[in-house]
Amino acid sequence: MNIILTTIGRKSGQTRLHEVSAVRDGNDYITSGSNGGAAKHSQWYINLAANPQTRVKAHGRTIETIATVVTDEQEYKRLWQLLVREYPVYELFQRRTSRQFPIVRLSPA
Repeated sequence: MNIILTTIGRKSGQTRLHEVSAVRDGNDYITSGSNGGAAKHSQWYINLAANPQTRVKAHGRTIETIATVVTDEQEYKRLWQLLVREYPVYELFQRRTSRQFPIVRLSPA
C-alpha cells in the first residue's frame, strides 16, 4: 500500500508530504528509505531522523505516529522480508547501492 507520510523539514520546520510504500506490522506501518537505490538517503528519512514526530494517512484515515529506525538485526531481516514480499523491486534497488536501506517503523503516537 502507499501511504502519505508527513514529516517536518529539519531546516525549514515546514510540513512535508511524501508518498511512500509501506506494509503493516500489527498496528504499525513499515517502510524503507530505499530512495530508488540512490547513494543517498531519502529526504523524508533525513527529516524524520531529525524529528520522529510524523503523521500517516492511509485508507482515508490520518494518525499521528512516532518514527523509529529499526536497528535490531533480526527484526530488520524479518521486516525486510515483509517489504520485499510486497515490493520485490526493493531487492533491485538494494543491488544498485552499497548503502543499507533504513527500515522505519511508524507507530501510533
